[in-house]
Amino acid sequence: MKISQDINILVKKGHIQKIVEHYSKESGEQIDKSLLQETIKKLMKNSNKLDIGQIYINNISYNKRKLLGEIYTPKRIVNYILDLIKFKPGVLIHNKRIIDLSCGSGSFLIQAVNRLKSYYKTGLGDLEEKNNQITKVKSIIKTIAENIYGIDINPIACILCQININMALIDLYQYIWDFDKTYNPPVFKIYNLNSFNLNSLNDYIDNNSFDYVIGNPPYLFIRSISSRNKELIKSNDFETNSGQYDSYQLFIELGIRYLRNNGLLGYIIPDSILALSNRAIIRRYIYENTKLKAISIVGEQFENSVVSNIILILQKEQNKKKRNENIIHINKFNGSIKSENKIKQSMLKQWNYRYLINLTETDATILSYLNASFPKLEDLMEMDAFNINLGRGVELTKEGEIFFCNSCEKFYPVPRNKNKCINCGVKFGEKDIEKIIFTQKPKLSTEYYAPYLYTLRRYKIKDYKYIITNKSGINYKNLSNYEDRVIIRQLNQGNLICASYFKGLMLCSQSYYNLKVKDSPNSQFDNIFMLGLLNSHLLSFYFIKSFSSYKKLFKRILIQKLKELPIKVPRTQKESQISNKLKKQVEKLLYAGDIGDNEYKETQAQIDEYVYELYEIDENYRSYIKQYFKEL
Repeated sequence: MKISQDINILVKKGHIQKIVEHYSKESGEQIDKSLLQETIKKLMKNSNKLDIGQIYINNISYNKRKLLGEIYTPKRIVNYILDLIKFKPGVLIHNKRIIDLSCGSGSFLIQAVNRLKSYYKTGLGDLEEKNNQITKVKSIIKTIAENIYGIDINPIACILCQININMALIDLYQYIWDFDKTYNPPVFKIYNLNSFNLNSLNDYIDNNSFDYVIGNPPYLFIRSISSRNKELIKSNDFETNSGQYDSYQLFIELGIRYLRNNGLLGYIIPDSILALSNRAIIRRYIYENTKLKAISIVGEQFENSVVSNIILILQKEQNKKKRNENIIHINKFNGSIKSENKIKQSMLKQWNYRYLINLTETDATILSYLNASFPKLEDLMEMDAFNINLGRGVELTKEGEIFFCNSCEKFYPVPRNKNKCINCGVKFGEKDIEKIIFTQKPKLSTEYYAPYLYTLRRYKIKDYKYIITNKSGINYKNLSNYEDRVIIRQLNQGNLICASYFKGLMLCSQSYYNLKVKDSPNSQFDNIFMLGLLNSHLLSFYFIKSFSSYKKLFKRILIQKLKELPIKVPRTQKESQISNKLKKQVEKLLYAGDIGDNEYKETQAQIDEYVYELYEIDENYRSYIKQYFKEL
């Protein structure tokens, strides 16, 4: 039957008017009846079997829906999630309660209703035979109405969700009306509530009471959340709303709360949850309250999307041992649920609760060994026996432009797209702007100049310029940190960490990090030794496997990630001897001038072997790492 015919039947029966009146009384928000009437009018004229949600989104601008987090979820995604949580005919779903905490016009709930209807109709036989099974059919509708729940902040979305569910059941209504023309369909448990208001929510639903939680929760970073909702979130009893949170993580927390033990949650959410530091709190909450059953890589699936998505399947589990023994299945959304990778949940704690879904079992074994056996660079930096500095370069724009603020009487870097002083807010003009970076050092000048790194390759300073170093207000940092140190580039070179060493004074931009070993308990542990470790394939392997995602192999190197690298400190005489050999090979690449590719590769291979020896890497794992880089 066409949508227009279904809608006309519900209109004639007065059921749609009944639904609208219900929300007019219940809703605390003013309902835009003109928008609702326009949507229903289009539904009545619609000749295609479209989802009501698709018609609804055509009536409201994308930007308006985005502010509410209302993004239509494709049916193939919905059905895939329902399959993953095993909410389908053939599985015992009788009297199982299911809820969508941000239901919109019902993308998820309508498919859940269709599956429940198929489940119950199996025992009815062919309704076309008109056998009087009216009691059974009414019972089916009643059971569905008792177990389907939805929450949405938008009353029109709630109304459309009700209509959507009613249309899914129209064949059952038609059957009843053939015998009982007075039958009134129920108003389903679709509540016009704000999910962040736990007090009002708890008046309608209880914690630990649902078998399934499903949905596509709103993705709103903290700066996009309304002031009203921020206050609600702050005043309610959330555990994961600290720092730079996103609304979807609060919906994960809510979903877990409302699940019964062993209940299942299926969400489609941004893949920022996998490893972003701001999402660490929700990852830990998941780890401590659920078995993470599956992660499906989805990619970009929605209109105007700049977000890449995953599907997350969780099972609430109170037993810690069962959580730790759980196996997480990793797969790609392609219509198949076949697992492509498996990770033991207990590994997540070792990875600081990051979901490193691109790791194999061998990867995990190597990382676990390195993490357990060697101190992090940041650990060494805090030890009294070591004096190690790590910092960024001069705080300047790429162009090296500065301006003089007449109010502050200081120089500052020119801010992006603004002509105001970042300190006092006073405007500046073109006449106030000057450059402090030059290709050549001016011959006649009263300024102080120093070399300024421009291009870095592994083991080589390829190009440099000159920078004025005495402009009051410019944050040059401590100039002594720019000499006799290792320089590390933020960008990789050929999927390897890119670092070099320079003994004299040479400043650099914030795109580089300066690592300086001033003192250590072992004379072999110095800047040249550190350069050998950093440029080794072993530490690049560690970086890729620890900090990269399934989308981007080698992320920009951030200073915190450098601090987390495992560092070997020579302790024994044998290790000091190996370290000395390592340093000689590093110095060969530093000072030998231009050497051929073969000689470079042979020298780097020797450096790698010495690093493997120092870290006591098994021969099989060495071969595994070498093969990994060959296949990149």
